[in-house]
Amino acid sequence: MTPVGAVDGRDEQLRRLRADWETLGAADPLWAVYVKDGARDGGWDVTEFLATGEREIADSWARHAEVVGSPPPADGTVLDFGCGVGRLGSALAARSRRVIGVDLSEPMLRTWPDVVPSAVRPRMQPVLSSSASIPLRDASIDLVYTSLVLQHMPAELAVGYLREFLRVLKPGGTAMVQVADRPDTSVKGRAFRFLPPGLYGWLQQRLLGYPAPMRMQQLTLDDVAATAAASGGRILADWEDTSYGGHWHYRRILISRAA
Repeated sequence: MTPVGAVDGRDEQLRRLRADWETLGAADPLWAVYVKDGARDGGWDVTEFLATGEREIADSWARHAEVVGSPPPADGTVLDFGCGVGRLGSALAARSRRVIGVDLSEPMLRTWPDVVPSAVRPRMQPVLSSSASIPLRDASIDLVYTSLVLQHMPAELAVGYLREFLRVLKPGGTAMVQVADRPDTSVKGRAFRFLPPGLYGWLQQRLLGYPAPMRMQQLTLDDVAATAAASGGRILADWEDTSYGGHWHYRRILISRAA
């Protein structure tokens, strides 16, 4: 896996994000991808871990069919953005001709062979990218899928990647994007709401023993709608995603690029 692109010297946010997720990926990759009680320090069972991805993708395919009239094309190419260790990519590959998994954490991508079932590996292509631009051609992707990713980056970066999703989508293609649109009223949710991100990350490391901070960032439906409209896309549907906890309310959004 060869890095594609280079970190822009002006983009300290991206450098910091990459450093944090390389640390998390090296220390405890499955737990970092999907934080769950009892899963720290290698506590995830790989079969159960992959089953969470299968359930999510099965639900997303059903939602896509309900809104669009059909599931994403089985002969299409999917971008799994922020692919991690292949939790979702494995399920995407079972339903698609090709899955390109893009991530900025090399330790995460090194873990793929230990997680991804051998039956779907030939249809999966991991790509290490350290750029704020997605290293794919314009209009080359049938479906963009991302989950538990945009929430961990500053809004400026997340909005930039939303624009990139529309750029790489084929006309008529779709993107299924998950965002954390507001903290809940739990103690941790209130901390996310009121504490500066740097302080919260410091507390995660000092009090909770995180190898690196997992910063959280709100991105609203209005933010996504405005970015999509400015980039040649439109929102087809959105719904509350209750499949994850984490002291936030999540929303999944289906976006189409104009044909």
